Amino acid sequence: MKKDFNTLKTNISGNETASVPLDGHLKGSPLRILLLAYMAISFVLVLISIGVHTLTQGGGLWMSYLFIPAALGFAVLMAAGGILFFRQMTERSGKEGAVSKTAVGISAIIAVVLVFFGVYIFWTGIVNPLRDIPYLSEPAVIRLDQVSFECDNWSDSTTITLSGVTDQGRKMDFAIDEGTYDQGMALKKGENPGNIQAQVSYLPNSGNVMSVEMWVEE
Repeated sequence: MKKDFNTLKTNISGNETASVPLDGHLKGSPLRILLLAYMAISFVLVLISIGVHTLTQGGGLWMSYLFIPAALGFAVLMAAGGILFFRQMTERSGKEGAVSKTAVGISAIIAVVLVFFGVYIFWTGIVNPLRDIPYLSEPAVIRLDQVSFECDNWSDSTTITLSGVTDQGRKMDFAIDEGTYDQGMALKKGENPGNIQAQVSYLPNSGNVMSVEMWVEE
């Protein structure tokens, strides 16, 4: 009799017993449903964050926290993928001998790169925003001199950067929205153009800007 390959067969005392369908079990499993729901929610949140950024040319704070679920998924996927890939290559090399040492070495490099990016995404996309939560009510404040602005157009999105020099001579860059950029350009092209100074309130770990005050040095 023809057997279905999508069944699980169990033997007791050498006798074949009932076959249990696997597909139906996997499709309806709670873990599968939770994973699909997690992916769907993460995707929607990423779309919302991108939409906010596109409409306002800002929204960095919203993007950071809306991106956390997706960042967790990407981080786990890359790190676990790198580890499993290297493990599979080493197992094939040990059992079959068909995989050369060079291929294993290349797979190790690829695995290290994937794990590195997974850790980087986890740290910048999850850890830093969470560490900034205490600073939401009391952000860090810094004063900048010789303020300048730069716009980078990429596809339908524009990234605007405010740059300035601290009292210690260190250059710092912050992503700002279009409204702040317009205020800065108005000062730059005003009746008394000169050295623009700014006071920036920001979250120290993620670098998200909370507020910007600008004026022309007298």
